[in-house]
Amino acid sequence: MIERERAAVSNLPPVGEWLFAVAFWIAALAILALALGLLPLPIGKLPAPRWLIGVAALLFIAAGFAPRATRWGASSWKTRAVGAGVLWPLAIVCNYIAFGSGARMFSSSVAVAGSVVQRGVMPESGGRVLFACFAVALDVWVLAIAVKWLRRK
Repeated sequence: MIERERAAVSNLPPVGEWLFAVAFWIAALAILALALGLLPLPIGKLPAPRWLIGVAALLFIAAGFAPRATRWGASSWKTRAVGAGVLWPLAIVCNYIAFGSGARMFSSSVAVAGSVVQRGVMPESGGRVLFACFAVALDVWVLAIAVKWLRRK
């Protein structure tokens, strides 16, 4: 058990972990400022509702802690909070893209050995189906975690 947790420790030095965190938190503050209307961007130019942009900011805040979470151990409440802070907003965003109202635009590309050989536009229905598959998988994961947590209580 200890060996597995030790193997998962970040390769970044502690200063690097904090620099990583600060970079993500600065991005989160910018995204949050956009969601709160503090940045001068007309509402018609926003690619998503403000509440969804705020959810994305929460994801960036939690992701900033990711390298530190590897040091806390898998069973730590702090590590689980970071995981939930990344997983739940990601599930919310994917569900909105897949099932939310409004038009969506998707692109696709095919790469071989790192070089893009084909690029194009994907039909909206195809993009929504792909996001729906991912959203449902994330929803099942979130529900499984919630059930496991509730059973412990």
